[in-house]
Amino acid sequence: MGSRPSEARSRLLGTASRIFYAEGLHSVPVDRIITEADTTRATFYRHFPSKEDLVISYLGAADRALRDRFAATLASSESAEDAVRGITADIAADIRRKDFRGCAFLNAAAEYSDRDPVHRTVLEHR
Repeated sequence: MGSRPSEARSRLLGTASRIFYAEGLHSVPVDRIITEADTTRATFYRHFPSKEDLVISYLGAADRALRDRFAATLASSESAEDAVRGITADIAADIRRKDFRGCAFLNAAAEYSDRDPVHRTVLEHR
C-alpha cells in the first residue's frame, strides 16, 4: 500500500486542477498556483520538479477519477445495457455542469505538441 500524499501536494494539485480546467494549462503561471494553494515555491518544486510534472499529475488524477466513476457504474449495473445507460447519464451530467469546459484531455492535447510528455499522457488516457 502506498503512502498518502502530503497535504501540501494535495493542495497544490487540487488548486492546479481547478485553475487548469477553468483557464487552460499554458495560461496559468506556477506562481499563481503556489499563492492560491498557500504554499511555498520550495514546497512546489519538492513535489513537482516542473510545471509539466504538475500538468501530468493533473491529467493522471483526472484519468483515475473518470475510470473510478465508470468502474463504479459498471459494478452496480445489472446488465450491459444498464452499464451503457449509466455511463451515458454520467457523461451527460458532466456536460450539463455550469463550469463545463470540454474534455480535459482534448484541451491538453490542443495546448501541447504531439512530441511533448503531456501529449503522450493524453494518448495513454485514450
